[in-house]
Amino acid sequence: MLENLVDVGMALSLPLPLTSAALALLSLEAVDDVDDGQTAADLFASYERLVGLRRDKIATSKANEPTGGDAPPSPVIGYVGLGAMGSALAMQALRVARELHVYDPDPAKVEHLKREGACAAADVASLAAVCDLIFLCVPSANEVEQILFSDGGMYAALGRGTIVIDQTTCSPAETVRFGERLAVAGVAMIDAPVTGGPDAARNGGLVTMCGGQKAAFSRVRPILEAMGGEVVYFGEPGSGQAIKLVKNSLGASNRLIIYEMLSVAAAFGLQIDALHAALSTGASASGALARILRSIRTGSPTADASLRTVVKDQQLIGRMGRATGSPLPLLNLVRTVLEAGSRMLGPAAQIDEVGRLYGIESFQGIEKS
Repeated sequence: MLENLVDVGMALSLPLPLTSAALALLSLEAVDDVDDGQTAADLFASYERLVGLRRDKIATSKANEPTGGDAPPSPVIGYVGLGAMGSALAMQALRVARELHVYDPDPAKVEHLKREGACAAADVASLAAVCDLIFLCVPSANEVEQILFSDGGMYAALGRGTIVIDQTTCSPAETVRFGERLAVAGVAMIDAPVTGGPDAARNGGLVTMCGGQKAAFSRVRPILEAMGGEVVYFGEPGSGQAIKLVKNSLGASNRLIIYEMLSVAAAFGLQIDALHAALSTGASASGALARILRSIRTGSPTADASLRTVVKDQQLIGRMGRATGSPLPLLNLVRTVLEAGSRMLGPAAQIDEVGRLYGIESFQGIEKS
């Protein structure tokens, strides 16, 4: 099947890098021991061995997950980073905090939360001095480190027993390093990146993925749950960051393989209604496909995410793979395609614009019924 699809792509002059790579990787395992009776399941089992997947090493029990318990008295909460996601999360924190202190370099973003009842902090140090729990939601680990440890940062102002909850998507190794430095001052750190976007934050549909010491997590869990959505504890520090990167990488890979297949459909002039009916059930169905097909029909974006941020996450999990000795051939191919796309489309590009690289610019290459 993959051979036929690659042949079609070549005949139509369509680049299908993920499809071609999947064919090559599955073919590697078939070469040594050709068996006409070999099934698709056999091939994928071989690929599991190739990438080192051990099913017996995948934890399935929640026996060690801390339970919520009674909610503590409403804390004084600080929130730093009031972009689209941070602002939505800070609004949820405002519902459960005794006081909410906020900081962002953009005064307009602070003013918006101030109008809703938050207190504006002059700087991150003054915010740290008065808060029990401090949330961070900034672009990368560089900003987290600067906020925590630079001259004028939080570190010297943090009181013992304070908990920092980092909702930035970072490298697990960086999160562990920050947590170890904070522990010297008697401050705990929980990594708690979220998935779902600003709309999910507003309507209670978030999933918060947490890592950190059990005692600290048990303290903050009732607050996170009160802020809305599902809260899942994955274990040791950095675990929340690890699963967030895994999730983001699956999303990016799904997006590119969907673009590849839609480019073939576009070349044949297939109608979007027919595509939707054929692809939205069975093994081809996915949330990513549903969002992209809806975007084609309506012109609305599938996500509020910059291509630069998506590339950053792919680079982070690529480094994570190297650190753990995990070969990630398809992930690294996705990463290089997105890196090339970012250079071609420019620093301001959004993730939806990647579709232009596949000959379906603005998704108009597919005829609508």
